[in-house]
Amino acid sequence: MSKSILKQLYDGEIYPAENILPKCEEYGKTEQEISGIMEQLKNKLSEDQSLLERLGFLENEMSTIYSFESFSYGFQLAMMLMIETFHPDNELAKSE
Repeated sequence: MSKSILKQLYDGEIYPAENILPKCEEYGKTEQEISGIMEQLKNKLSEDQSLLERLGFLENEMSTIYSFESFSYGFQLAMMLMIETFHPDNELAKSE
């Protein structure tokens, strides 16, 4: 018998941020272009390479925070929809 989603979440077996891989072609092309530009800049900025790497790290951190906030809001919205669906007169679902 397979574990419930709740049990998998509790056991740390589900990693939404690591399991989401964009499937659109545009994402792959953009990722390749970014990698190419970063490589070019590293070659041109030999003494400032660590600064460029720090910038990349900080942009990644911002993206991670934004992704979590989007995930969290989507989850909250889904729960409010469920509450409203099963209890249409519930004030909690109407709070936004």
